[in-house]
Amino acid sequence: MLDNALAITPSDTDTFAQGVAVYVGVAGTVSCVPWGGNPAVTVTAVAGALLPFRVVKVNATGTTATGLLAVY
Repeated sequence: MLDNALAITPSDTDTFAQGVAVYVGVAGTVSCVPWGGNPAVTVTAVAGALLPFRVVKVNATGTTATGLLAVY
């Protein structure tokens, strides 16, 4: 179980200190950098989805989903 949540403001420069799960409040695309060091990926997510991998960055460019939460 995850214990904390923080609102995400997508940014092309800011990163998280550790990998976080991403909850999507309003459907759209999420452009993000996986925690494992892989290149950025873009995922289409429905409202209420929790991305199935941890991320270190959610990019502003390419992200249309809103209501994003970092869950950790």
